[in-house]
Amino acid sequence: MSSENNFSSANFQRSDPSYDHIDLKKLYESLLRNKKMIFISSLVGFTIASFFALTNKRVWQGEFQIVVEHNPNQTNQINPNIARLAGLNKNSNRLKTEVVILKSPSILTGIFNFVNEVKGPKEELTFNQWKKDLNIFLTPETSILNIAYKDTNKSIIVPVLDKISKAYQEYSGKNRKRSLELGLNYYEDQIALYKTKTIDANRKLKQFAYNNDLSLLKPSIGYQDSPVNNKLEDIYVDQNPYIDVEATRISESNKIRVIDQKINYVKDSNLNSEQIIYLASSVPEINDSDISDQIKELEKKLADLRLNYRENDKSIQESLKTKKMLSELLRKQTLGYLYAQKKDALAILKAFERPEGVILKFNTLLSQAIKDKATLSQLENQYRALSLESARNEDPWELITKPVLLPFPVAPQRKKIALLGFMIGLSSGTIAALLNESRKNIIYSL
Repeated sequence: MSSENNFSSANFQRSDPSYDHIDLKKLYESLLRNKKMIFISSLVGFTIASFFALTNKRVWQGEFQIVVEHNPNQTNQINPNIARLAGLNKNSNRLKTEVVILKSPSILTGIFNFVNEVKGPKEELTFNQWKKDLNIFLTPETSILNIAYKDTNKSIIVPVLDKISKAYQEYSGKNRKRSLELGLNYYEDQIALYKTKTIDANRKLKQFAYNNDLSLLKPSIGYQDSPVNNKLEDIYVDQNPYIDVEATRISESNKIRVIDQKINYVKDSNLNSEQIIYLASSVPEINDSDISDQIKELEKKLADLRLNYRENDKSIQESLKTKKMLSELLRKQTLGYLYAQKKDALAILKAFERPEGVILKFNTLLSQAIKDKATLSQLENQYRALSLESARNEDPWELITKPVLLPFPVAPQRKKIALLGFMIGLSSGTIAALLNESRKNIIYSL
């Protein structure tokens, strides 16, 4: 009989579909029997939470926005390289660095002291404690800075935000002024350095030229167009030197080549009188001689004789002999003058020769002097531009919105706290009721 009862009980448990599930009706009845306990627990939770919400001081918040960047149109008025050296250009990393500076005690100490004075000794805070109530952040992909400040003292919020906005605007002007000051100091140091270098380079150049009998001349148009000084003549036109020895040597070498070519032409035995006269005309000393005129007169005379006489006539043959004699004489005179010109050119070329390496060193010294002078001129121009930028007044950072106090407190959120307390009390009461039912060991249903 016992085994049959056990079997029936087991079968009942397996066949009963609600055996493995919670019976909500029974749960409801259980909670209903302990409704007093649940009510009291919920009431206590709600009361405690409400008391906490009502006794905690309300936290108010104010905020404003400011653009932490100068007018780009104003900054772009000067050379970008100068602006970069002076620290006037800002990139994204620069802005992030700026925000960190704006959160630092160097900017906010005065405002922090003001807050502690208003609060008094009893509520005095450390800087880090006070800073937790201050939220400063950049709007993504912009240079707009958002500043929000929270405090339990409603009346202090707007004055604190006003002081922060003024401190940031003062910092913007101070930061620009400091950047320009550092830039000017940099240029002043570099100008002094390159003045010394320029004077020293010119002194070495002139001393070397004096020791080697080289003269310094202002450049001709051809020199200004040369590759050596193609980009510097606009900056360095007052004292650009040029070595006349090298120019003279090249000129005389070219002249000798031309003279040699003329000598070879005059020596040619196949030249007729007209060709000899033409070559002689290139020598100024012979061009105006009587021999050329005599040959020309004979040419006219022969033309007249050939109209009346035959070529073998005695008068024509005598005129041809005279012409040939004069042509040979003109050839010799021309050769003599050409040889004399070549000798003079060779003498000049010899006089303008210098030991190996002298011209190369001179050109090196010349190039260094030009570069130092050009660099000095550029530095002086950039210094003037930065001085003008320093003298120009610039508006401080622009406020997008003025400091305002939000109309409602941001903490504590009383309704949410009271609701949370009620839910905690209700949950605690429900759990306590179920545990109490289990502890009694009383069966209320099959």
